[in-house]
Amino acid sequence: MRCHGVLVQGYRIPKGTLVLSNVWAVHNDPKTYPRPEVFDATRFLDMPRARELKVFLPFGVGTRQCTGMNMGLQEVALLTATLLKHFTFSPPPSGEVDLRAVYAQTMHPRTAYKVTCVCDN
Repeated sequence: MRCHGVLVQGYRIPKGTLVLSNVWAVHNDPKTYPRPEVFDATRFLDMPRARELKVFLPFGVGTRQCTGMNMGLQEVALLTATLLKHFTFSPPPSGEVDLRAVYAQTMHPRTAYKVTCVCDN
């Protein structure tokens, strides 16, 4: 059996074509996330549902998906819990935090996030 390509939603993709996923478009689709331009960390609280719908893809998709995804997610949870247990975080004295992003190969903050951190001994 030889494959000459595939038809996906009416588009013919020839054999050997490199297909890339547009993760930014998935994460910024207003049909999935109302007001995607607004920072709202709570939109990712229902992770099993987000994974089921394939709308949260920080580690890529398909055969090129990051092999360290599970370890990375566990590490972030442990680090966050440890920091929140031992420190109190608050905005800087000015009260301003710039959440605007730069959109490039990866999305990153326009300026460094500045917070005040106090140890809770």
